Amino acid sequence: MSRRHEWVGLAVWCLVMVLLIEGMDAWLSRRTVLGSNGRQADAAAPGHTLVDEPDVVITGFQFLHTPPRPVSQPVWILAAGMAELFERQRVVVLRDIHATFRPERGSGDVVLTGERGRLDLQQMNFEVIGESRPLSLQLADQYRLTTTRLVWDNSAGLLTTDRSIRLTGRELTLTGTGLRWSMADGTLAILQDVETVIAPS
Repeated sequence: MSRRHEWVGLAVWCLVMVLLIEGMDAWLSRRTVLGSNGRQADAAAPGHTLVDEPDVVITGFQFLHTPPRPVSQPVWILAAGMAELFERQRVVVLRDIHATFRPERGSGDVVLTGERGRLDLQQMNFEVIGESRPLSLQLADQYRLTTTRLVWDNSAGLLTTDRSIRLTGRELTLTGTGLRWSMADGTLAILQDVETVIAPS
């Protein structure tokens, strides 16, 4: 083989290698966008964008949050029919949620139920969302609140939403937009557009 043919062959081999490397880079870039099962990440999902498969899938999940002493009992308990743990992002994606809050002062537990949500294991914040049906917050004084999204801020001890809400119980119904419920004293405030309907006795 002539020297000219050797140089042509070497050039073709180098070109093939460059194309292979570029193709591998493109494939790896696609993996970072799609995740290991080829599904595109849900960019619209609240909180962190999860692009990987869960590290662990748990049925009958339960998470108890207990503050430092002197309090020894959990102040809230988060349970779910199914949970997916994403260890790298420190996030748990939840389905069929049942959360129980135990106020420092008040007449009893406050219970939140919803279809799906997400728990941030770093900040201990979580949110619950109603999809096909509104989520429900059952208050200890026989009032029941419905809305489509609630967010728990653990450091502030507040449960909030900016969505429309409906509060019913006894002979009274309240509707409005936005809500803030305090864990410390059990007080609940509807933030705006409040309307009241009193049922006739």
